[in-house]
Amino acid sequence: MTVERIKELTCALGEISPTSAAIVEKAGGHVKASAKKRELEAKLPDLKKHVEWFQTARGWLKTRQIDLEEHEALLQLDYGGLTDSKGSKVSAWSATVLTKNRKQEHIDFFFDAQNQKGGEVFGAKKNGQTGIFFLRELLDKNRNEGFDCCMMKTLFPKVTHLILSGDTGNGYRAYLMLDELSQTKKKYGYTVELVPLAPGHAWNLTDARIAHMNTFLNALKAWSRVFGAKEIAYAFRLASDPQLCTRRLMERSHIFFAQPPSGTTSDSNLGGLVFHEDLDKGHMGVRGFLYFKFWFEKAGSMIYPAGSAIVREHGNPNRANNQDYVFTWRKDLAKLLCQKCSDFEGLPVKLLVSGCTTKKCKVRKKREPATGNRLDFDRGNKRKRGDDEDDEDDEDDEDDEDDEDDEEDEEDDDDDDDGADAAADDDDDDDGGVDDGDVKAQWKKMKMEVGQVCAPRRGRR
Repeated sequence: MTVERIKELTCALGEISPTSAAIVEKAGGHVKASAKKRELEAKLPDLKKHVEWFQTARGWLKTRQIDLEEHEALLQLDYGGLTDSKGSKVSAWSATVLTKNRKQEHIDFFFDAQNQKGGEVFGAKKNGQTGIFFLRELLDKNRNEGFDCCMMKTLFPKVTHLILSGDTGNGYRAYLMLDELSQTKKKYGYTVELVPLAPGHAWNLTDARIAHMNTFLNALKAWSRVFGAKEIAYAFRLASDPQLCTRRLMERSHIFFAQPPSGTTSDSNLGGLVFHEDLDKGHMGVRGFLYFKFWFEKAGSMIYPAGSAIVREHGNPNRANNQDYVFTWRKDLAKLLCQKCSDFEGLPVKLLVSGCTTKKCKVRKKREPATGNRLDFDRGNKRKRGDDEDDEDDEDDEDDEDDEDDEEDEEDDDDDDDGADAAADDDDDDDGGVDDGDVKAQWKKMKMEVGQVCAPRRGRR
């Protein structure tokens, strides 16, 4: 759709015809149409990663899903949409949980949607803020009434690490969600990885789950009437009870009703970028990354700073040209961060630590390999570093020693010349010649200068 729209705007802006004029006018004029075209073109590199995911990402994602450790749980997240008997929209926040040596289980939260018919404003949207609400329902022990631990700990007591996966268009990669995930360890005791794409991408396990729920709900509405998210959640809870029903599609399900707060929350401090010469246009935002890890290693221990994460353009770490970057989306923290030092150290490093500035990193030697040669692309100049510089230093040391030897030889020659000149002066005095000591001093000085300039340089190549 995006590519077709770009082609349409390109043709309309370059042609003069009634059809092209109508397209440009509908886009808001020539200026707005051009701006829209540039905006869509900027999204193409990120969208290309989703189009080519089957060849480039699915293998690693599937391996990551299969090779889970005992303390890990993979949650494939997605939003679903349903309709009650009155025609009102009901949404579902669904998670398919995969763990080692255990069948998949489903956790579903139903809530009334905000985009209702007739302009009703109650309900919540399917965005990052709603995702944060249900993540707290899952991980906050204060939300799990009647238990001393959170719902996730009740269902999966051995799990301490969460891998969140799903579709990227539902706010799971929004700045608010990223900020919440960076504090999950501090708040709830869980470490988190975020992999926006799932092995099935647009048709993963949770999408299949939502399709089954719509099939069941349509069959239910054929002989009964249900209204609102609360009644639908109650119907699904009865259907998933093994003592009351034996439907296979509702097995191992945990059904709840919870209404998130309506409206949206925005934070002007969120929205930082990663600046690096290897990225498209020298910088990249959150949409360009498909892997997030919310912890850092420092001196053999783990740290969990809020507002930062290690990111990659692709999930597979063995993919070529897929290096790790330190991403700080809080603007106030990004201003204090040295991106190059942080990428080298693998954790956030402030500018004041090494005296760096936002335009120049002073710690260049730390980012070079310990052995071997590399090309240093500082200011566009390619020059070898490493062994060549050591050889040049050795040559300079040899030259300095040769220069010292030459100077000593010259001083000895000058002493001999001085003795010969003194003997000549004595002869002149005996013959009654004129004493011209000033002229001799000038001649001696001139010989020393000429000797320093013209002395042979041994050891030069």
